[in-house]
Amino acid sequence: MQRNKLDYFTMHNIIIRRFHVLPLTACLIISQPATNASGNAAWDEATKHYNAGNYSAALTEFRKISDKNQTDPSTHYMLGQCYKGLNKTQQAIAEFTWLSKSSDPRFRAMALGALKQMGQNVDSAPSQSGDRGPRDFINDSAAQTVSFAYKNGWVPCKGGCLTFTKPGWHHEKAQGHPDSDQWMTFNYQKDGATGTQMYNQYHVGHKINVTSDAPATDAGPCSICNGTGWVRYR
Repeated sequence: MQRNKLDYFTMHNIIIRRFHVLPLTACLIISQPATNASGNAAWDEATKHYNAGNYSAALTEFRKISDKNQTDPSTHYMLGQCYKGLNKTQQAIAEFTWLSKSSDPRFRAMALGALKQMGQNVDSAPSQSGDRGPRDFINDSAAQTVSFAYKNGWVPCKGGCLTFTKPGWHHEKAQGHPDSDQWMTFNYQKDGATGTQMYNQYHVGHKINVTSDAPATDAGPCSICNGTGWVRYR
């Protein structure tokens, strides 16, 4: 049994057993993100479902974790594995492609390995310039972001996912996030009170399910733009 071990983030490691995929992924060890006690419990719950082969339930739990820590690479890796287990190939590719640009070389290698196993050309994985649309606001401006993308052959996706052109992006203080992040707020009414759910620019390219009586939820990467928020026009 071959193992791919990551011993960073925290001393808490989980073992994820895969009996139905390629031999190279028969056993994976992924580090648990550094969170508070409730965060650890959420991670344990998500991986319990994953280990039992209940990928749909695991995906739901990992999305909740991702909502609280949107740029954690270990969570994105597990989202990709859940999508893969559910045979949602395009969504899995989108997660692994996002992770292939991680600043951590070990996560980057894991993502590229997963993409290669799925038959993707890892040598042409998108970067943050030229060969894909922007991943962040340029000069804090949606207009400049779209202009830059257009000059490089990209236009916002029309598949119903969150894009940089949606009105309402704004700065807001959020614990654990830099002040440079911009947020999209989705309001809902429950028990006579108004609640809000916010997603930052790193959810661009994801389908956001919005209802009037419950918090908006991230349904995962758009299958049209592969979770980038952009499509080629030339």
